[in-house]
Amino acid sequence: MTFEGEGEYVFDGQSKTQDGENVSRMSSEDEKQLLYALEQEGKTKLVRNFGAIFNFVMGTVEGKTNCLPLYFKLKSLEKRDPEPPRQSSLQRYRELNSRFPLFQSLTVVDGEKQSSVKIDGEGLIYQNPNGESRRISVAGNKKIFLNRLQTIVAADWDKFYQSACEGAWRVEITFLEGDPLFFEGSGAYPLVWKRLKDLLQECERAK
Repeated sequence: MTFEGEGEYVFDGQSKTQDGENVSRMSSEDEKQLLYALEQEGKTKLVRNFGAIFNFVMGTVEGKTNCLPLYFKLKSLEKRDPEPPRQSSLQRYRELNSRFPLFQSLTVVDGEKQSSVKIDGEGLIYQNPNGESRRISVAGNKKIFLNRLQTIVAADWDKFYQSACEGAWRVEITFLEGDPLFFEGSGAYPLVWKRLKDLLQECERAK
């Protein structure tokens, strides 16, 4: 999707595999949150949808696009689901902008396993579930880590769950100022859990 206004918001469109199955598409919930967030900004007027179908035999791509007013898209959404989202991930991300420069630590508890990442000057200290610690010293890694963690924290932790888990899980994020952030549950992982685990795996591999 491309959202046209004072600025431009670009997202992946929809593509198809050889068998015609969708491989990349924005979910209807993400689309709804995004459109409401753009309306609240008051800048975006037009919404362009686009898609692409790949012909693997001929080596061609068929593109389709249409452009509609933002209010028309919102009206269509409200007919399907009259309840607006509580708060978009974009809004939550922006609210965290003032907190993440003061980030101190991340602790992830998954059943009996615990991992953590802490600030250490310009670098990070990562501790794996075996209690082994290592320093990630490159300053660029710290910036990338914090940006990705902020995006994960801004996601909706309460609404979407997948993959059953036997034990309980808990996430705690602390800052130099203000109260820590907590997420916890049992029986199933939130949709963003894999993204969080992937981030920790990258800390395991980083140098």
